[in-house]
Formats: sequence, structure tokens, C-alpha cells
Amino acid sequence: MQVKKKNYLRTALRTMGFLMKTAPKLLLLLLLFLGVQALVPIVVTTAITRFIDGAMTFTGIGDSLPILLPLFIALALDAMVGPLVMMIQGELTDLVAGTMNDELHGAIDKINTLAVLDDPTTYHRLELLRQEIAYRPVNLLIYSMSIFRMCITLLVIFIQLASYSFFIPVILFISLLPQSVALYKLQVEAFENTVYRSPLARRLHYFSEVLLKRNYAQERLVYRFADTVRKKYRDTFQTIYEASKRDRRRITIASEWIALGSVIALILLTLYFFRQVLVGVFSLGALAMFLQYMRLASLSSFQLIQEGALLMDTMLFMDHYFDFLGEDRNLKEGNLPLRSIKTIECRGVSFTYPGRKEPALKDLNFHIEAPWKVAIVGVNGSGKTTLLKLLLRLYDPDQGEILVNDHPISAYKIEDARKAFGVLFQDFGRFSWSAEENITIARPETKEKDMASYEMALKTSGAKEVMEELPHDEETYLGKLYDEGVELSGGQWQKIATARAFYREGDGRMFDEPSAALDPLSEKHFWDRLLAWSDNKLTLFTSHRLHGLQKADWFLVLNKGVLEQQGTFEDVYEVEGVFRQLYDAQAKAQEK
Repeated sequence: MQVKKKNYLRTALRTMGFLMKTAPKLLLLLLLFLGVQALVPIVVTTAITRFIDGAMTFTGIGDSLPILLPLFIALALDAMVGPLVMMIQGELTDLVAGTMNDELHGAIDKINTLAVLDDPTTYHRLELLRQEIAYRPVNLLIYSMSIFRMCITLLVIFIQLASYSFFIPVILFISLLPQSVALYKLQVEAFENTVYRSPLARRLHYFSEVLLKRNYAQERLVYRFADTVRKKYRDTFQTIYEASKRDRRRITIASEWIALGSVIALILLTLYFFRQVLVGVFSLGALAMFLQYMRLASLSSFQLIQEGALLMDTMLFMDHYFDFLGEDRNLKEGNLPLRSIKTIECRGVSFTYPGRKEPALKDLNFHIEAPWKVAIVGVNGSGKTTLLKLLLRLYDPDQGEILVNDHPISAYKIEDARKAFGVLFQDFGRFSWSAEENITIARPETKEKDMASYEMALKTSGAKEVMEELPHDEETYLGKLYDEGVELSGGQWQKIATARAFYREGDGRMFDEPSAALDPLSEKHFWDRLLAWSDNKLTLFTSHRLHGLQKADWFLVLNKGVLEQQGTFEDVYEVEGVFRQLYDAQAKAQEK
């Protein structure tokens, strides 16, 4: 993945606008203090020059005070402003980092399709932003403010040096230009390599997690695969290290050439100025000021180029950041509101996940309507979950169309289409919040808890029994993010997640393998409660465990993405096919 040619001026202006928007008063105050710091070396050097030139004519300390007073004031200001600059810069960095993270979170929240996050390129870019946003705002403030200060210092120095001879600042500038351009180009290339290495860095982080996180500890201890993972970590680290080392060495060589050019220019110009002093053109005080200015100009120029290259790297990141925020990756949506779901129809629907060859669904055709209880059955990998994701419009089909109430699903507002269902995903979220928040998050727009819906959700899902076993009931934190957090079993987590689906407002519910983590007795109670509750609701549930589903109104039987059978229980069981094979095999297993 290569970085496109960028308009750096545009990015710089956008970045400055971003900083101004984030904290305008703090930024202006910081710029003022940095301007003061930038002028301190000039004031000090000028005062010393005047003091040297007038030293032989002073009759007492009082004669020198008009010259030394600016020097003392400048030194006092420099000492007092320094801590203020550090304080303001720290506050600005915190605000900028917080704002950037918040904007990135907002950009992700606006993405309305999983297809974007399935795209490897987009995912790598997002991971790069997520990883580097922790320190890039710091670099942005440090380098940009430092460059602002040095630019003011250099501008005044060049003006002063030009008063002696115009070609002095010109030679200084020319001596630094070629190496500076080379250094900037190398910095751009280094950033491109950073983007390219982002997938490797992500793998490195994953290997470290496998070795360090508790999630993988039990299998790591039993299977003893740590050496294998450590080798993967070392090999990936070495690849990243070698590439980074190459970039660093090339940048160091360019920096050495810059330093050498600066020293040669300094030597030649010093010899020229000293000759002018010998012939009486300039005074000794002027020589002292010249040497001070040359030292300052050399150090400031070198630092300006170095930090300018680092700022260039940060600007490339900011351009990457602004591009990501500005891209439109969303599915197009219509304006029709969706108040209730009466019918759902698939006409020739096919879908293939990004990066895969085999389609997950092939030419699906069916019609279902409220208040049916629809069982979507089949072995693992048959496309059951994929169908639910299409009906929620997390993806759009590659071919065919989905109709809701006889209108294409794309004609509706996406938020309405998703609000129509309470959903239990097979890989549901286990949020490290309180038990209550894990359920009520299904309706974030509701400020006050709907007690009737909440109690119904607890009772129907079986989560009420889970709550009663917790040390602080619904206020108990789940997971280990908090010291007082309690970890639940898989079945308990599933009941909490099921309650979340029931608490959601809407005409229907979707349950993806809702009894997968339940023991046989809990599973029977669950299906009894679910089927009783959903008498007046359109309910879709996927399962490869078929007993207890006879009361479903309609069955969709999938096999390798193909809808092989559909109809009532009698319709699909009486025909020799996948459904009867699964059902009979599970019946025999239960008998044993």
C-alpha cells in the first residue's frame, strides 16, 4: 500500500485549523510564549555585542545598565516562560490526542457496513491510526511549535547577517538545501514503509497477545505451543527491525551530509568575516555577534531540518488521518421510514465475502411474514449467520434483492431497518460494564430504563436467575476490567446477551444459535420461553440443534449456501434431505 502524492501545504493548513478548533486560546498563548523564546537569543547576542563595543568607554556600572537591562529581562523571561510552555504544550497534547481519538471513534461509528472492516486495506489503515494516534499528537505539537520558534530565530538572524553582507545568509541557505531535500524524501519513504509494515506490526502484536493474555493461557499451558509462537514473533520482529534499521541508517547518512555542509559553510564564512575585521570593516563586537549568530544559525538550521523531516512524517500521518475521516465508505440508503415489518422476501440473493472465492449464499428465494417463527437450519458453514447479516443490511448482496414490505431494503433508512430487530449474535459482545448496562445498551437513546421491557427481557432470557447469583445484583460489573468484576460462564453470558436482544424495541427478533452455550435443561426452557413469547412477533433463529423447534412456523434449510428446502416442519421432514438427516442423527444421539 503506497502513500499518494500529497499537498503538504493543504495538510499543514488543515492541521493548523484542527489545532485552532481544538483549543484556540491555549494555542495562541503557546505561540506568543514561543515567539518570546525565539527572540531571547537575538536579544542576548545583540546586548553582548553592544557591551563589548562599549566596554572601553564605560565609566561605571550605571553606564552599562541600559545595555545589560534587556539582557537580564530576556534571560528572566526565558527562565519563566519555559515551564509555562511545557505546561501549555502538555495540556494541548492531551486535548489534541483526545479530540483525534474521539473523531476517529466517530468516523468508525458512521460506517454502516461490515464490508469496510472486512477490507484488508481499510483495516490496516485503521490499525495504523489506532496504534500511532497515541504519540502522533505529541510529535505534532513538539515539532510544529519547535519549528515555529526556530523559524522566528532564523529569520531575525538572517536579517541581521544580511546587514553585513547579503550573500552570507544566501550561502548558508544553499549549503543546506540539497541535503534537506534528500532528507525529506527519505522521511516520506520511511513513512510509506511504516504504512506497508502495518500488517506486520499487527501480527507482532497478536503473537504477543497469544503469549501474554489470559484468553489463550489454558491452551498454551496444555498444548505447550509457546516456542512456536515465540519463533513467529521473532521472525516477524526481525523483518520489521531490518526494514526500520535500513530507513534509520539512510536518514542518518543524509543528516551527516547536512551537518558537514553546515560546518564547511560556517568555516568559510567565519574566515571571510575575520578578514573583514582585520582590515577594519567590522568591529570586534561585530565579530562576537557574527560568531554567535553563526553558531545559532548553524544549530537552529540543523535542528530545523531534522525536526522538519520529523514533522513531515507527522504531516503524512495527519494527511492519512484526514483522508480516513473524509472517505465515504457507506452503503447508500433511502428515505423511507420502516415502522413495522410485515413481509421479507429474497429474490435470487447471492453473496460472497470479500477475499473469498466460494459464495456464502447462492440464489436464495423465499418469502416469510409476520408473525411467523422462522427457523433457519443447517450445518455449520451453511450460510445461516450470513443470511441474518444481509437481512440486517450489514452487507448488501452481490446479486438479487431483498424486499421488506414489498420495497427494496435499500429504500429504507438503514437505522430503521436495524431497529426493527432485537438481535443475539453468535459472537455476541461481552462488555465489561454492569450487568444492567449490558442489557439496557440495546436502547442507548432511552434515558430512563423501561422497567416493563427490562423485567420481560430478564424473565424470557433466563438472565434473572443470573442476576440473582451476582454479589451486587444488576449493579455487578462483569468481566475483569474492574477489580470487583465477576466473570460469567458461557451460558450465563449468553443469557445476558439474549436479554439484550429482548430489551430492544422492534417488531421482530433474530437469534443466531441462541442455545449454543446452554445445557440441555436450560436449552429446553429457553426454547419454550422463546416460542411462547414470540407468538405475535416475527422471529428468526438459526440453529443446527433441531429438537425443540417443531413449533416453528417455517423452516429454511441451508446447505453450503443453497436453500435446499423450505416449508413447515412436516414439509421439510417428509422429504429425504439435509433436514431429515440432521434431525434423525440428533435424535439417535439423544437416545444414547
